[in-house]
Amino acid sequence: MKKTLILIAMSGAVALGGVAFADDERRPPRGGGMFPAKLMDADEDGSITRAEMEAFQADRFAKIDADGDGFLTREEMEEAAKDRPRPPRGEGGPRRGGRGRGFERLDENEDGQLSEDEFAVVLETVFEKIDADEDGVVTEDELDAAREAFRGRRRR
Repeated sequence: MKKTLILIAMSGAVALGGVAFADDERRPPRGGGMFPAKLMDADEDGSITRAEMEAFQADRFAKIDADGDGFLTREEMEEAAKDRPRPPRGEGGPRRGGRGRGFERLDENEDGQLSEDEFAVVLETVFEKIDADEDGVVTEDELDAAREAFRGRRRR
């Protein structure tokens, strides 16, 4: 069950990774992987603190929440994803057929909308998984190790 949750979270992170940047001049790096680490690293020190991840998540949620009601609808998510940059086939990112299922997985109370807490589950889960030494900071080495482990699972 734990492995399934982690895989769901990782695939969700990949699917949602660049959603908020349709109107932003900054774009996630191509093949951004589990989450857009370079965009989360606000102080550009090569590591991501929990505070940086949470600030990034809150900003992304606010950008997607077009009507400002504090919840994300499927329509808001789809609208935000329209101009999201997609990596070329074979360079990581979501598979074309998986689009849309992540919303239902995140909508824990099945009310047809995502609260900020429901939306935050993806990055929080991935952050915790990548932070191997559990010190609240994801280093470049931890991120590289997680990417390599994820690639190894996908090849099987």
